[in-house]
Amino acid sequence: NDLSDLRHPVEADGIGPLRRLYWRATDGGMMTPWFFNTRLRLAADRLAPVSRLPPAERDRIIREMEARPFSVDEYSPRSRTLLRADPTLISDQIALTGRMAAAWSDYRKNLAELIGSCASHGAELLLVVIPHCSQVNGVYAERFRRLGAQFPDPKLLEVDEYPFVLGLRETAAGHPGVEVFNTLPALRNAESAAKGLFFPNDPHLNPTGRRLVARIIMTEWESR
Repeated sequence: NDLSDLRHPVEADGIGPLRRLYWRATDGGMMTPWFFNTRLRLAADRLAPVSRLPPAERDRIIREMEARPFSVDEYSPRSRTLLRADPTLISDQIALTGRMAAAWSDYRKNLAELIGSCASHGAELLLVVIPHCSQVNGVYAERFRRLGAQFPDPKLLEVDEYPFVLGLRETAAGHPGVEVFNTLPALRNAESAAKGLFFPNDPHLNPTGRRLVARIIMTEWESR
């Protein structure tokens, strides 16, 4: 979703005026609204009751999130809002099509600056790609269809080296110390072993998925 943070569906119906204004500002390169929004979110998270719960209670809440069955009405509000505004958002992120083609242009420039900064400081850079859950298992893809997502080319969800990853590899090519690590094959294999890696009502990795990603990144890095 790095691309969708660069280009938002500002022209879509059903988007409130404040959200539309915020998206226009940040898409245009104004980072001050983003900075204050992020700071307010961090402050709210710290003040939220759940942040003050003991670890055992937080773990219990996470287990409840994992056990709760999928529901269109209970799914992440942000995901539902974005899909209502742009049903092909996920497909465009994967394929670098639609608005995400323009977002990719900005993303590639930012990435080139990051690569240059790492090189100037003698730092190696490992770019870790976390796929969308709909790419990992057809169960998630079907859930997103029920949420309103459209996949013009369903076969693209089955491809390991999809356009976004290929674009990263092309950008990183020729830069010593810069590598791209695509976690999709490992996540797909683990998910097929009946180990749910994503929350039922949120597109993010659950604790099992996060631990798996940590392990495969460590293994990948240590093998170099």
